[in-house]
Amino acid sequence: MNKILTLVLIFFSLVSLAQKPKGKTNQSASTTLADTIKADVAYQTEINLLARYYGDSIVLRWAPGTPGGWTNANKAGYIISRTTLDVNGEFDPATFKNLNSEPIKPWPLEKWETIAGEKNSNNYAKIAAQALYGKSFVPSTGFIDKADDYMSRYSFSMLAADISSETATALGLRFTDKSIEKNKVYIYRITSPVDTTKYKLIPGFIVVDTEKPEILPKASISDTKELQNLIEIYWDRELHSKVFSAYWIERSEDGGTSFKKLNKVPFINPVDEKNPRSIDYIIYSDSIPKNYKTYKYRVIGITAFGELAPPSDPVSVMGRDTTPPPVPGNLKTVAIGGSKVKITWDYPKDVKDLKGFLIGRGNNPAEQFTPLVTELLPSKSREFIDNNASEERSNYYIVAAVDTAGNANLSLAKYALMVDSIPPAAPTYLQGKIDTTGVVKVSWRLGPEKDILGYQVYFSNQKDHQFSQLTNGPIQDTVFTDTITIKTLTKKIYYRVVAIDLSHNYSGFSEMLELKKPDIVPPSPAIFDKYKVTNEGINVSWMPSSSEDLARTILYRKEEKGDWAELVSFGVKDKKTSYMDTKVESGKFYSYSLIAEDEDKLRSKRSLPIKLKYLDLKAKPLVNQVVAKPDMEKGLIKINWEYPVKGEYRFVIYRAVNGSNFVSYKSIDSGNLIFDDKDVRKGNTYEYTINVIFKDGRKSGFGGIAKAQL
Repeated sequence: MNKILTLVLIFFSLVSLAQKPKGKTNQSASTTLADTIKADVAYQTEINLLARYYGDSIVLRWAPGTPGGWTNANKAGYIISRTTLDVNGEFDPATFKNLNSEPIKPWPLEKWETIAGEKNSNNYAKIAAQALYGKSFVPSTGFIDKADDYMSRYSFSMLAADISSETATALGLRFTDKSIEKNKVYIYRITSPVDTTKYKLIPGFIVVDTEKPEILPKASISDTKELQNLIEIYWDRELHSKVFSAYWIERSEDGGTSFKKLNKVPFINPVDEKNPRSIDYIIYSDSIPKNYKTYKYRVIGITAFGELAPPSDPVSVMGRDTTPPPVPGNLKTVAIGGSKVKITWDYPKDVKDLKGFLIGRGNNPAEQFTPLVTELLPSKSREFIDNNASEERSNYYIVAAVDTAGNANLSLAKYALMVDSIPPAAPTYLQGKIDTTGVVKVSWRLGPEKDILGYQVYFSNQKDHQFSQLTNGPIQDTVFTDTITIKTLTKKIYYRVVAIDLSHNYSGFSEMLELKKPDIVPPSPAIFDKYKVTNEGINVSWMPSSSEDLARTILYRKEEKGDWAELVSFGVKDKKTSYMDTKVESGKFYSYSLIAEDEDKLRSKRSLPIKLKYLDLKAKPLVNQVVAKPDMEKGLIKINWEYPVKGEYRFVIYRAVNGSNFVSYKSIDSGNLIFDDKDVRKGNTYEYTINVIFKDGRKSGFGGIAKAQL
């Protein structure tokens, strides 16, 4: 936009277009531009339409939204049609009637001479004519320059139409409808019969109520800025841009009796990326010859219909001296005993508008300073004594020179060295914690001294070793974060803290803080080294874990189809390395494993299990009371016996015939104590003995022998 404003000024001084160019004189406005730009089929834009009701007529103003739309519409022209809303606020689209018999187009070149010739003063018409028919609007050498030239023709033409109603009419962008009635609501439509295969122009619509003419609002100045020989005035950009296209700015030097226009061309203020306020405000800057003189400013808006709005309410402003006086130099501070400090400085003698000096004191040069005087020191002052300097904290001083306009300039801050040989007390209430990642938080209580500069933190891996400094210098906090390695041989770490005051006096060491490092390494597992099956049960023994922080050893047992279950556990103080499992059943398999647990509840992997079968090694009683009786009638021998042992087993009957060897004969479940031997013959002698076989495979041995003859 800055380029556009510059070109506007250039074109105001262009040679008059009264001289006709060589060649044809009745060429249309679109011919020259269309020769250089060919619109793409995919391009489209909307025709933006505005309207103003003046009581006896309605004036329409329009403009295509793009340069391509403008050049195509210049060739095809515009058709304006109108219809009326009924009392219900409805209308029939078929009732639109054209208000112009021929499309409205820009004037031919020869007609422009009536408003843009040498004898005419309408510079906007000259700019628009040059934009329409000039061979080169801006110097061009390449494609980009031609594109700039194309955009400039469009932009300047739209600007000229906004400011000059006569130029808007000549550009074919304005129409006056006098065939209206009062208290009607009209709908206007504007179209252009362009070739839609090349460029699509979307029709524009607007509704106008003729109940009463519109009252043109006036601009409103929102803010001002008073600078040295410079005034800035601000008005809302979004609010005003809805009504006005440009502005005249006026200034009064006689209290508002008369105003003088300041800008030679209508003022258009685009957004300046370097000035964020220009996003929200239109800004006008005016250089003034004299400060502290009251000026009045007002703004006159220019609408897109070329109308001038009423002037805004004037605002009163004045330029002000914003140049600060020279900086006080060679600032010196000297402690003169107790809490007294003498401050001296140098300053030029020929500063005419110097009003006096202010003195400030602070404890930190980067923070706010407290004024030490309620009124300015005389302009001839070059020294000041502070009677209330802090003996415990830092004292920094600044001197400010103040002129008659209230402008100030500050010296550099100067430190006052106070004599202090008393060290602060050693820090107390040390606390700390180490997380599982090795981050250590150490804290302590803030000391009571006001001149504490900071604290230094020390550490050691052994409490009887020398402590090493952790901090590079004093830290101004009562919390320190350290990072340590957890996987080390040492299980603890020790910290101490020292306080330092502003005079660099060191306190003694604080009490030692002992912190236990988190254990993230599980203990090594225990290992079975012996096992034994006895009459009492199964005895297992092991070698315990070698970890220093072993807390207990846990023995697990699992039956053949079961899950692991804790059987028993022993603490380190128990010193147990074996266990007799008596809750076993003969013939069953049992698996055993070990897990070691340390002081932090970390557990080892499960040891390699052992699997054992328990057998009851105690001898089982014999079957001694065996009786065999022949039954001659039935031809069999009845055998019965007694066995008091409970459990799961079976009886195996052995038989010998006529003195032969005993052989296994019959197997009988434990619930039976009687057997009929039917496989016998008369005259033979039979002997019987019984053996007991238990479920776990053990046998009782052979007991008594019973003899019978059939």
